[in-house]
Amino acid sequence: MLKKILILTLLSSNLFPQENLDARMLGLNGAYTTMARGFKAVGINPANLAIYQGTSLNIIDFSLGLSNNYLSIQNYNALMGSHLRDTTHHNYYSKEKISSQFRGRGLQLNQTLNIPLPVINISTRNMALSSRLRSNISVGLADGVMKFLLS
Repeated sequence: MLKKILILTLLSSNLFPQENLDARMLGLNGAYTTMARGFKAVGINPANLAIYQGTSLNIIDFSLGLSNNYLSIQNYNALMGSHLRDTTHHNYYSKEKISSQFRGRGLQLNQTLNIPLPVINISTRNMALSSRLRSNISVGLADGVMKFLLS
């Protein structure tokens, strides 16, 4: 049984291509497909392995992403100093307006973590081996809970 699970895991891991997201890739946008070299070319343009004949090795690297569906500079500025109860105040901001901005989805917080496994990301001549640990977490409060908190 354990052997079947191991084989299934190894076969399914090939279904998900790897992206080596880094600051250089984000800065160069579409031009990175021609610039990727070494083990970083695996998920972007594997044909670039034929161009780079050296050896590259990743010792340590990681990326962390945090996002949500409500908190932003615009919403922060709108709420800063606002009165939520006094409807006659010149700086009144209604709770219904806040509730409508969730669009029926409640408050959601998302986290992504990408960690290339150390020393396993290596390329030499026209061959490369690359592996990464990827974690995606999404937590939130349902729309009903948010409406209750804002009432």
